Amino acid sequence: MRGKEYPLSPPSGRIPVSRVEIKTFCYPTEDRERVVSAILALLPEDIRDPSEIKGTKLRSVHKFSFEELRMEIRGPRAREVMAWIFSRLPEPDRIEILETLEKRIDGSRLYIRIDKQEAVDGSLRLHRGGIGGHIHVVAAFSRAVPIDLISELLRGGECGEEVHRPEGKARE
Repeated sequence: MRGKEYPLSPPSGRIPVSRVEIKTFCYPTEDRERVVSAILALLPEDIRDPSEIKGTKLRSVHKFSFEELRMEIRGPRAREVMAWIFSRLPEPDRIEILETLEKRIDGSRLYIRIDKQEAVDGSLRLHRGGIGGHIHVVAAFSRAVPIDLISELLRGGECGEEVHRPEGKARE
């Protein structure tokens, strides 16, 4: 079965993602349902299922209680999730990932941090620090991360608009 195509996604199966792990923390000052909705914003609408998100209660060394919320997506759905995330990121964020791609890779894993507050509001943007925290996305590949394919996907490749670099932002 062929996965859904998103504006920037290559044909399903070309991205050898075997698993995507999404996790974040929910602090006592946050509404758990809003944090869950932020996680679900990272998924294509047809696979959003809050029951798939597992919570683990944690306590800091200072006796501060919080919860880790985590979900894992495997197989063809994992490819759909990564295509969905990449297609929803604004152009400047895709450029930033392109320019920092090698730093985001460790072995067969690609690491991306999404701004949690933006996701609560329904937008996907890279996290750049500050209040609100982040949602950690780890894409595990069945072999070494295919940098060329990820670059093509982020640039739009054959399935979307080409990412244009702003003046003075040439890639080194």
